[in-house]
Amino acid sequence: MVGQTPSADVERQVDNQLVRIAVGTRIQHADGVPFAVLIAVALCGVFPSLGVANPLLAALWVTCEIVFAIVGVREWQRYQSRADSISAHEQRNRLILLWTFHGLVWGSVVPVFWDGAHAANQAMLCTIILGVMVGSYFMLSPVRSVFAANTLTVVSLAEITFLI
Repeated sequence: MVGQTPSADVERQVDNQLVRIAVGTRIQHADGVPFAVLIAVALCGVFPSLGVANPLLAALWVTCEIVFAIVGVREWQRYQSRADSISAHEQRNRLILLWTFHGLVWGSVVPVFWDGAHAANQAMLCTIILGVMVGSYFMLSPVRSVFAANTLTVVSLAEITFLI
């Protein structure tokens, strides 16, 4: 009927579909690894005008992105095998934890690679942060709490570094 709220069953189905969209595909969890390696190599001195970061910190940062990729793909596989038995609420909470970690990894790109003496370095890092935010929007916006957890973590870490 017109003017009535949707039934609980329809709301549950909508929540399940939104979470399914945010869970995404296996590749969206692993596609950051090649970019992380490329960024680390470029900003560790291969292109000195982009800055010369500490290679050990860069390796640790890339390792964290690899950990995110492995955990993300495993979580994706877990969801695929249990999609019917796991509640949207439980999966949303799992996604919030996973994508908050992603936000920590990509938000830390600024403190790991920041070089105050090179404007090109700063422009590159700002572009990376913006790219992460835009990518997160397209992947995670169906579940705003997951998108917010990721984006707020990325922006907070980057902003703290900019202010310090």
